[in-house]
Amino acid sequence: MADDSVKVEFVEGLSPSERRAVAWITRGDEFNAKTIFENLASNSEGFVRASMDAWIGGAPDIHGRFHGFPGDKTFVDGYVFKYRENRLENRLYGFKMRPGVPDGQFDICVLAVHATKAGKYTPDWVKSVVGRLRDDEAIRRSVVKRVAELYCGKNKRKGRTRK
Repeated sequence: MADDSVKVEFVEGLSPSERRAVAWITRGDEFNAKTIFENLASNSEGFVRASMDAWIGGAPDIHGRFHGFPGDKTFVDGYVFKYRENRLENRLYGFKMRPGVPDGQFDICVLAVHATKAGKYTPDWVKSVVGRLRDDEAIRRSVVKRVAELYCGKNKRKGRTRK
């Protein structure tokens, strides 16, 4: 994947934190999580934002709102934020990583894909797409670069600020 075509954007308006952040990964129309989120009804958007704030604040997985997949060896770093809209179970999927900056303890959840969930398990296509993104070195470099821009050096911020 071309490094210059990948955009990493922090989710604006979340609680500031020096330990965790949530970001979107975009590249043209390929990844739809950000676009779907931006078009949510206000109650669904508020629910997802509250879930992101809870995760940023250090809350453990809350299965009805957000969680990882520790028992699934094919989706180890996968992560999901959930919401219900129009009687459908909706999911924003991505992966967690430790970019190594500003220190080795900083966690970021990078969201890329929206899907509705019809069955009990996460669809294999979602696992495949998210796994490919997680393993792509150009994407990982883009995430590290963006985190470093906002959290390190002369531009260091104490967490993200609300807009």
